[in-house]
Amino acid sequence: MTDIVERLVTILGEAGAERYGDERVSQLQHALQCATLAEKANTSAALVAAALLHDIGHLIDMKAEGAERRGIDRRHERIGSGYLTPWYPEAITEPVRLHVDAKRYLCAVESGYFQGLSPASKRSLELQGGPFSTAKADAFIQGRHGRQAVDLRRWDDQAKDTDAETPPRLSTSVPISSAACARRCSRPTTDPRPLIEPGRLLLVVGPSGAGKDTLIAAARRQLTPSPGVVFVRRYITRAADAGGEAHITVSVSDFTALAGRGALPCIGRPTACTTAFQRRSKPT
Repeated sequence: MTDIVERLVTILGEAGAERYGDERVSQLQHALQCATLAEKANTSAALVAAALLHDIGHLIDMKAEGAERRGIDRRHERIGSGYLTPWYPEAITEPVRLHVDAKRYLCAVESGYFQGLSPASKRSLELQGGPFSTAKADAFIQGRHGRQAVDLRRWDDQAKDTDAETPPRLSTSVPISSAACARRCSRPTTDPRPLIEPGRLLLVVGPSGAGKDTLIAAARRQLTPSPGVVFVRRYITRAADAGGEAHITVSVSDFTALAGRGALPCIGRPTACTTAFQRRSKPT
């Protein structure tokens, strides 16, 4: 398997060279500035890595282009955290997952915060659900990694300066120090530790068109953010733009490696599942 840091450096260096939506900087410049601000704040290596990678979901999502203009929130924060989860601990993936919610939190509790957002960030806020209610704001900041996500959000908001300077770079794209943080925090591919935390997994099962996504979306609106509640996303070997549910696309070899490491709580094989369903459907 390709080294995850090398893969991320490539993604940032190539896909990140494009403009960051309607912002005045590129995705790469934004990531570099955010990581630099985190380094200057003397934060943990994990949070520096999260700052560098917080928008990776934008860069790997094949359906991201033009989505916001069509009024669609692709939830890049969840795509990104899901992509990073097999290789990185919660100290990185959770601030990534929560950095959009941190904006909603700050809009709710901090006077003047909304006015300081860039025009593009103000527009995306509406798609992302707007400011939190008082109850949701309280739940967010009391949850795990909420405060770290707020720190990340503040660097995120500042990291849009066309004149900002960043440190020496790795492969002409990523600062050496930020990449070192990402490498130091990553799990080795031979790490035997399970990547799934203990808990209860709830599955929504039904035939195509039964309304599973609608039900899950309603639950997400009611339960996000709630400490201890995580909405998982499936890893599937089909292309990201192949249609169907929102999912994380991986290669067959990466899927096999994840399964071998115990990173997947359950593995579905469509043919076997269909056969089992048909057998159970026969009259007895």
